[in-house]
Amino acid sequence: MRRSLFRLAVVVAIVLVAGLLLAMNVLRVTQAQIDSLNPQLPDYRQIMASRQAHLPTAIHFLPTASRSIARDLLLNAQQDSMPKGEVDLSFPAFVLTWSDGRRFVIDGGLEANPKGSFLRLVEWLVNSVDGQPMLYQQALHKRLDVASIQGLGLTHLHKDHTAGLKGLCAAGAQMTTYQTVEQFTMQNYLTFGGDDDLAAMTCSTRLVLAEQDSLLRDVQGFPGLFLVHVAGHTPGSQVFIAHVRRPTGVTTYVIGGDIANHQDGVTHNIGKPFWYSRWLVPENLAQMRRLREWLKSLASRHQLQVLLSHDLRALKDSDVPALD
Repeated sequence: MRRSLFRLAVVVAIVLVAGLLLAMNVLRVTQAQIDSLNPQLPDYRQIMASRQAHLPTAIHFLPTASRSIARDLLLNAQQDSMPKGEVDLSFPAFVLTWSDGRRFVIDGGLEANPKGSFLRLVEWLVNSVDGQPMLYQQALHKRLDVASIQGLGLTHLHKDHTAGLKGLCAAGAQMTTYQTVEQFTMQNYLTFGGDDDLAAMTCSTRLVLAEQDSLLRDVQGFPGLFLVHVAGHTPGSQVFIAHVRRPTGVTTYVIGGDIANHQDGVTHNIGKPFWYSRWLVPENLAQMRRLREWLKSLASRHQLQVLLSHDLRALKDSDVPALD
């Protein structure tokens, strides 16, 4: 009996060590991949030179889910001098509209009853503060006339940005999804699920934009909208530049995804918690710092509007209305 228990203990120990070594190797490979990507970023002059005719006439954000969360789960507490407490975490989609009624959606947000290991990780993280459940609003396909959605883009392929796309095809949508070569081809264990979500969208054709002379890649058929491969957060992370013509003039928006999870991350150049960027979601720390500095310069020196995905208060305080 003792010999059997000893053998069982040895087998369990071997399995645990093997699992730990495998996990460490996956993290090592993932970190090496993301650290190898340091794409160039367009400057203000290049962004302004991309303005053209027939710009979109409206931009909205559509909150699909939200909840309060501890500030130090989003910002590095060692770099953050602001008072601690809770902030409002959001999971939005962004909607651009042209004068002919066509719409382009950036990110899909969440949908109730999420599935997948990454989404379970997200829910565990946000619920670990006080156990409060996520507050879900209506999903994308229930808030928009899906016939108006002609284009789709993703800042990156984490499932908290793709899960809300699930109902579009069943609702009758037909669209084109625009991606950089990097987002289409370069994955890691945290983006496989989002890539599978796109592959399952039978109502959408995936169009891969070839590299161009400009760092801003023209989103074909949607004048005034461009994407930039930035990496940093995931291998295929991309930022959208949108010039929107309103009655008062043209405003340029930079839709930055998860470059920072709170506006103070850009304003004060504060990174995410180290445990998050090294062990939970491996990031290129040097590139993320460059990206925060880039966004800060565009916002503070040139008055471009920077929109981040997960800061609900900043979105509500911006000049971008919510799509109710």
